[in-house]
Amino acid sequence: MKKSLFLILFASLFIACSDDPATENGNPGGGSGTPAQVPVLTTFNYQELVSIRQKLKAGTDANINSAYTKLIQNTTPILAAIPEKVTDGDNYPGGTSHDFWAIGNYSWYNQTTGRWERRDGEINPDAQSDKYDTNRLNTTVSRVNMLAFAWFYSEDEKYAEKATELIRVWFLNEDTKMNPHFEYSCAYGDIREEVGIIYGAQFVKMLDSIQLLTLSKVWTKEDNDKLKAWFAAYIDWLLTSELGQAEGIMTNNHGGWYTAQVAAGAIYNGNTELLRQMVAKGKQQVIDQVTGPEGTTYNGISCPKGSLWRELYRTQSFNYSIYGLRALCAVAGCAEVIGEDLWNVQAPDGRGLKSAFEFLYPFLLYPENWRWEVQTAASTTRFDAIAIIRQAAKKYNKSDFRVTANTLSAAATGSTAYRVAWLEGTNP
Repeated sequence: MKKSLFLILFASLFIACSDDPATENGNPGGGSGTPAQVPVLTTFNYQELVSIRQKLKAGTDANINSAYTKLIQNTTPILAAIPEKVTDGDNYPGGTSHDFWAIGNYSWYNQTTGRWERRDGEINPDAQSDKYDTNRLNTTVSRVNMLAFAWFYSEDEKYAEKATELIRVWFLNEDTKMNPHFEYSCAYGDIREEVGIIYGAQFVKMLDSIQLLTLSKVWTKEDNDKLKAWFAAYIDWLLTSELGQAEGIMTNNHGGWYTAQVAAGAIYNGNTELLRQMVAKGKQQVIDQVTGPEGTTYNGISCPKGSLWRELYRTQSFNYSIYGLRALCAVAGCAEVIGEDLWNVQAPDGRGLKSAFEFLYPFLLYPENWRWEVQTAASTTRFDAIAIIRQAAKKYNKSDFRVTANTLSAAATGSTAYRVAWLEGTNP
């Protein structure tokens, strides 16, 4: 099936985890004046990115040319955008303007009881308001990703310059930077919960964008050193804080994304020992989160072989099944940096990532057959799985996965506002 142009979240959501292990040392970055080195990526395959850029320069692939035009159209307006700052908006009582504050998307104040409560799958519109920092962070990361890829494909430094500005404002500048923690990321009334750490899941992909930017002229060694220090402090908070430790033992998507965040931060800072610890943790998470051949029941919900049993009882069960599997794939991508293979890790009964994909892929083609609860139509959320089913098609060389990936790619559209153009890599 020929390559297709389609719209998906972030300009960077298109290549599966790297096929070849990279070095253990990480990319030192350094910007202008530093010899270019192959960046260590965990979510993308650098050689595939280079191949796409070469085809773009040759101008012989109409689909790539069209996708690139869309990417630039969506990215160019960002050049004039005012950078988002964590210091805008309100502060959590007892916190500072530099502390990220959110109430959590599913948190609601009950006027009758006078208490806060969580309503799974029901997003509180107030959580998305300018009072809190959720949208500011999401917008910043999305813009950085888009700009990084616009720079990589165009080699026009204006995109890298804007991405650098956004990063400096949110993470580095003393008067505007975010403190390196999510202590108040799910804080309402006198309650603070660990689940808000999930907002950092997007850092995993953003760090790949940063690695690309280290090859630009405008991203300096000072920028890179400062951002490494920020992430070192953030990872230390994840490892040592009460909230971080609570998130780390979660047995659902939160636990997977916690491990992916720590692993990606360890790669960025060249901390191989910490990365090895997270890879070991990730191996266990694959076995713990994927249901074995005998099946199980959780919260009254029947969970068959290969399902992520902690996701099926959710009101957005299809979306969270994909999201949880994406987390484990992110850890697997990090593991490849040190030559570890989580893709083929199996428990004695055979459960592993492959069995998780074997459970999920038929529903990606026929979402109407999903029999667990959904509030967002499975027919739309299935497109969030394109990247990982492409990974699976490559890793397992399985024709059913390949057909699924290509069918989804051909069917995807830009029907929702959060999607932006991206360039599709080689067919699985």
